[in-house]
Amino acid sequence: MTILSFQEWSKSARNSPFVIVGAGAVGIAMAVWLSRAGQRVTLLEGGPFTPPVNFQQFNKGESKGKPHRGIREGRMKAYGGGTRLWGGQLAAFDSGDFQRRGQDGALLWPISFETYEEWLGRALDLLAISAADRDADAVWQTATGHSAQFGKRFHASLCLWLKQPDFTTMFARELRHSPLIEIVTDAKLSDLKFSAEGSVERATVTASDGTAHHVHPKVLVLANGTFEIAASLLRAQRDDPLCPLRRNAHVGRWYIDHLHGFIAEIEGHDPALLAQLFDTIYHNGRKFTVKLRRLPEFRSPTEPNIAVTISPGLSAGQALREARDLFGRVFSGQASPLRAVSHGVRALLIAAPAALRYLSKHRARGHYGGLVNVGLEVEQLPTPESRLFLSDAAGPAHGAVGVQWQLDGAELAAMRAIAEQFAEAMAETGIGTVRCDPRLMTDDPAVFDQFHDASHQMGGARMALSPDLGVVDADCKVFGTSNLFVAGAATFPAGSFANPTLTAIALGLRLANHLIEHNVRANASLMPRLVFGTARLTGGVSLRCSRKLLHAALDAGVRTIDCAPPYGIGSAEDVVGAVLRERPDATAIKVIAKVGIARPRHPRLMALLRAAKRLVSPTPPHNFDAWQPSTRQPDAGRGNFSAEAMAASLAVTAAKVGHFDTLLLHECGSDEFTPAVADAISRLAAPFTAQVGYGWGAQFDAAQDARFPPGYVCECAIPAAVLDGSVPPPTGRQFIFHSLAATSEYLCRSNPGYAESMARAQKLLTGVDAATARIAVAFALAASRAPEAKLVFASSDPIRLERLLGAFHLIDTQALIEPIAGMFAAAD
Repeated sequence: MTILSFQEWSKSARNSPFVIVGAGAVGIAMAVWLSRAGQRVTLLEGGPFTPPVNFQQFNKGESKGKPHRGIREGRMKAYGGGTRLWGGQLAAFDSGDFQRRGQDGALLWPISFETYEEWLGRALDLLAISAADRDADAVWQTATGHSAQFGKRFHASLCLWLKQPDFTTMFARELRHSPLIEIVTDAKLSDLKFSAEGSVERATVTASDGTAHHVHPKVLVLANGTFEIAASLLRAQRDDPLCPLRRNAHVGRWYIDHLHGFIAEIEGHDPALLAQLFDTIYHNGRKFTVKLRRLPEFRSPTEPNIAVTISPGLSAGQALREARDLFGRVFSGQASPLRAVSHGVRALLIAAPAALRYLSKHRARGHYGGLVNVGLEVEQLPTPESRLFLSDAAGPAHGAVGVQWQLDGAELAAMRAIAEQFAEAMAETGIGTVRCDPRLMTDDPAVFDQFHDASHQMGGARMALSPDLGVVDADCKVFGTSNLFVAGAATFPAGSFANPTLTAIALGLRLANHLIEHNVRANASLMPRLVFGTARLTGGVSLRCSRKLLHAALDAGVRTIDCAPPYGIGSAEDVVGAVLRERPDATAIKVIAKVGIARPRHPRLMALLRAAKRLVSPTPPHNFDAWQPSTRQPDAGRGNFSAEAMAASLAVTAAKVGHFDTLLLHECGSDEFTPAVADAISRLAAPFTAQVGYGWGAQFDAAQDARFPPGYVCECAIPAAVLDGSVPPPTGRQFIFHSLAATSEYLCRSNPGYAESMARAQKLLTGVDAATARIAVAFALAASRAPEAKLVFASSDPIRLERLLGAFHLIDTQALIEPIAGMFAAAD
């Protein structure tokens, strides 16, 4: 388990390089992304593990200006955050949103739409949204038989709804089993202290009983929701004289939400046609709702983005389906039936009020046969008068955050214009007549009285090009600091009409990737560089056991699998394919495939014979006493590298595994490598955009390597001279080294200095048995000696694998790579 109480965490010696405050949608998505990249991360959640049914009581705060109900209703302080409340609606910003300009004419977003699109795609990948479900126009046309174009100015925009919006359930496997993620509940960030250089020197985390714990983060990310992010920054600005934001006028300001309300009714319409166009769509098992979006070319960069909704109410059948979907979401994904019922009842009590409000808003006599309401979802234009602030009613240190929700007012003209244009479109298409609220048509601000906020809380720590314009830069780093970042909708300088969660997740993943690239040295961690080798899997009689072995390695943070047709007595590819189909993080897992050596002719029989042998004599730990390093390729001449044979072999591999990222010539001797072979493997790898290379069982040999083209990957045994430090690692191509444990044991037998260093280094792995420690030390040493190489490991015993993964994790947790390498200085 990686979910800790505050007391367990404060007493532990864990030291994650990344600390994320807030275990809601953005924090969880970032943690999963970082862990899939092999990085350790700690999530600090200020609320309890189980969401309280009376969650609104913990959201007290003043509301000034226009009434704002979301300050109480739209925040969940608990593990899972707002994902425990929302319905799972996903909507993306469009290109026009990123052209939004302020009143001074300057662009508000400091990043481009193309950058956003890239990370939007990765966010949808993380949420397991298929390419077919992303093609909104195709879904619309299939469901309605009509073009998505609606009149001259409008386009049908589909909002996709997640089947399971609760991220604690959606990502339950990784959150509960990955040793790279630790989650601490009841751990509220209460104070930030800065160094003279501007970095966060200390963060104080406080439990509900008043117990405090100081954290000294390498990287601290605030992802605990717009209100709490603003509160943390405002407290630091007010209380710490070294806070770089001391004179920043934008902290807490530029708060924005969405305006929702009805502005018209449709009369004289064809109920069947309206139902065909605007009913909720169910496609490929997913739910889509329809909104009309004005095309970017028909709105100016200073106008708000506004969507039109058609709200006839729910038919009895739709209401029944909504209720069924709600029950399916809240009573799913738990570890046991009893837990599912307990979790579901509590979730239902939390979600039921919101669901009832939704159903009551959408009730109508006769469905589309009666009056049909037209609603607007309006982007609020940013204004500095709309702000978040600290209330001192509970004392300066613990004052709740309040909101002064202030509208610019210029939204009204755009609302009237879009209502007129929608009425024209309805008339042009002959669907019906739109009768608008007369207050809207006369620009009467009283129409705002029937609009409410959407609990889409944005701003307060806006992204900008300089501290004169905002709080964080384009990489979401707080201006003037080196290790404090903000993730989530608090950074939005503008808000579109779309609910912000999908965009907040996309930009959070972009930040996570930035942190990996710029804050972690390549050789600082072992886990991201490990490759699980499947050669020793036990064959077709124990596919279930083999899948468990592979799952355990991937759950621990291993991101690459090495397989080949003969591995696992011919079953390895079946195991890898089955495991990848079972895992939500399959797209983040790299696969090394091979062609050349054939599959066994009778794999089932061979597996049965091996299983029978193991029943008589259980397999002992692998013994390397007789192993000697070699530069000779013992299997050269066994492979078939004709174009036809390789194509046939790879077709089977692709069907079993699904995808691969590297394709190697398996035991291809340098004399067997010809221009025809090079051409064939390049053509086979091209459709998969895979790297190509060669792999053999012997040590690296420079003379043989010279026969292969630059850019090829080389998988081979690590040279003993590289591991003991006698020579530097080979360069010029990407290397994947195997046989580390065997090579290390050989050096222990043949090099007394190396053996003495091994004995000293083992002691650094406290609590690890001697056999496991020797292997783990060899990998840590290899990570230091060859900092650019990937390292293959394997185990066919679940207990030994668990111990080995625990030792690898300990090396990363306690940053032991360099201390271990230092123990071998005497052997160099």
